Amino acid sequence: MALQRYGDFAVEWTRVYAARRIVKDGRAEELLLYVDAPHLPAGQPTSPSLNAKQIQTAWEQVEADRRFILFGDLAIDKARVCAVALTAGELHGNVGFELGANRGVNLVLPAEVVRPVLDSVPEPRQGGH
Repeated sequence: MALQRYGDFAVEWTRVYAARRIVKDGRAEELLLYVDAPHLPAGQPTSPSLNAKQIQTAWEQVEADRRFILFGDLAIDKARVCAVALTAGELHGNVGFELGANRGVNLVLPAEVVRPVLDSVPEPRQGGH
């Protein structure tokens, strides 16, 4: 068990599959952590009460962790992503994660958050054989 502690909150870091930092007026106000934990509803973030310094410290952990790829204020565990979908004109898109054998979760996120994730995936150069 590799718990990371931030104030009155601790999480087993290897279970975090996504993180989203909420910034308003240039200041980090909230950190949403998506954790593969049996006591949390699938796809729903936990939002610990953290102060700005704790949010910054947690975000620095995300930035330093090689499992994660950052898209602005969204960080995702690149090994667990299995699908990304965004329909033109829609306000929200989906990012799917595989959490275990035949067990996954779908996050519904604003289109402006999903777009850079989808744009990072290359299309095939030629058809299959």
